[in-house]
Amino acid sequence: MKIYLSLLCTILTIAAVLEYGWLMAKSSLRLLPGRKGKLCAFVRVMLFAGTPQLPLWIGDENLLFLLAAFLLVFWFCYEAPRPAKLVVGVVFFLLLVPVNMILDTAICWENFGGLEDLAISAGKLLFVFLCWILIRRLTQEEKTLALPNRLWGMCALLSAAPLFTVLSFSIWGGIESSFMDTEKLILAYTVLPFVALSAAALVIALTVLSRKQELEQTAQLAQMRELYYEGLQSRETQVRTLRHDLSNHLTTLLGLLERGEPDKARSYLAQLTASPALYGTNRVCENELANVVLTCKLDEMKRLGLMPDVLVTLPAELWVADTDLCALLGNALDNAIEAAQKAQDKQITVRARADRGMLMLRVENGFDARPAAEQGVYPTTKADPANHGFGIYGMREIATRCGGTLETTVREKRFELIACLPLRGEQPVKN
Repeated sequence: MKIYLSLLCTILTIAAVLEYGWLMAKSSLRLLPGRKGKLCAFVRVMLFAGTPQLPLWIGDENLLFLLAAFLLVFWFCYEAPRPAKLVVGVVFFLLLVPVNMILDTAICWENFGGLEDLAISAGKLLFVFLCWILIRRLTQEEKTLALPNRLWGMCALLSAAPLFTVLSFSIWGGIESSFMDTEKLILAYTVLPFVALSAAALVIALTVLSRKQELEQTAQLAQMRELYYEGLQSRETQVRTLRHDLSNHLTTLLGLLERGEPDKARSYLAQLTASPALYGTNRVCENELANVVLTCKLDEMKRLGLMPDVLVTLPAELWVADTDLCALLGNALDNAIEAAQKAQDKQITVRARADRGMLMLRVENGFDARPAAEQGVYPTTKADPANHGFGIYGMREIATRCGGTLETTVREKRFELIACLPLRGEQPVKN
């Protein structure tokens, strides 16, 4: 009977461990996009499933090795900027490890076994289930965290204190050390729950900041649309005025010709033909949002004396979210405008089309001084980069989250950005 009971406890423990790993892997993918492939999916599940199986008692040196494992898995098995992978990896470490330390130390100290071990495993699974519910309620399944590097840096600083608090216990030595007396255990049992709560607070802060970033992008899109429609209204007013005064203009021209003043008539006619009312509204492509962004940026290019070369053929409906498409186009063109202003080559080439199951965007511009790449990423040259969008990192995050790629190259005195996003044939996403 004891053998069957022991076997049953083992089976239930393994089931709990696998469920533990699956739930936490699913939770992590709500914060960062994972790399595709069965191997990466397997490694993610095994990381979280193996965490409760390690002896993580208070004072154990395994903490350092487990932290290294978390950072390596998040580095190689997730698609995100480096600061994002670092911060989220540390947050999940802090979320899971303190509770495991408390429970594992209780097992080691009290020498539990059998049903007691199963109860401890059930307690770990319950905690993971609560974490999964928290992350699920805070996030949307189709969206992951999108923050500029300055906010990732701030979150890294916030996670440093609880991280070093947990790691400080590893310097105490093993559980048999005389330094691990009752007072130290009481201290650990008092501090570690607050470390886990700090990690939960960091998860909440990350999701709130990401939502705030999305709202800022939505506000940017709304501002572009407002400028676009103000321009439309201004042109309509000019057209109505021109039509209203057309008979007066024709009478004036006729009078100048009758008086034998053709030069004045030609001058007057030149002024009329220069009126913006005679030119139709710019319609760059069929997609309303892309048309809004491109029209605003084209007006800015012309005002700054740049030479735009634009050929965009995007359909009216795209599955890409409005805020993502706006951020991708807007930031790519902002970077191109900024660089071309300082360059002798004032031409900016923009090509975009939806063809063969792919949405492809290419933006090419000249530059003055060759930009310095940091591991393939060209940072902004703005005087205050912290307050000017999220640049290449953010655009690459959007492309990756949509299942595509974004590459940058430099050839002679021309900088080229190419983004490719797959067309999934889904219903268009509108914000």
